[in-house]
Amino acid sequence: MMKRWIMTAAVALAIAVAGCTRQHAVSTVWPDIANPQQLMNDAAVLLTTYRMENVASNAWPAAIKDLTPRYIHVGRAAVYVVLSAAGVWPAEGYLVFPDRREVADAEATGTGTKVLSRACPGVFKAQTLEP
Repeated sequence: MMKRWIMTAAVALAIAVAGCTRQHAVSTVWPDIANPQQLMNDAAVLLTTYRMENVASNAWPAAIKDLTPRYIHVGRAAVYVVLSAAGVWPAEGYLVFPDRREVADAEATGTGTKVLSRACPGVFKAQTLEP
């Protein structure tokens, strides 16, 4: 009887954990970049003003505001426009390099960013743990 109870409890716990895992997964909405050149220009301005820090929302340029980010982080050579972040789950967003590079250098952000794919020249979809 005790073995049956332990087995039932273990199965119930496994089902509950699996359900929680699916329920909390991040599902990023990737907005279209309406004006890539303006996004590059705005990122260049942020890179001259900030380094290795988050930018207050009242200082976000228009092209970045249009993407409706959660927050903005300025790295060494790129601006990370974070679109979704959910606690311990990875944050996702656009990594913007004003020099329009074709290959992303994730180390340029200083945030341990993983590049997922290229959205357009100089802009990459990326993922990182929240800083």
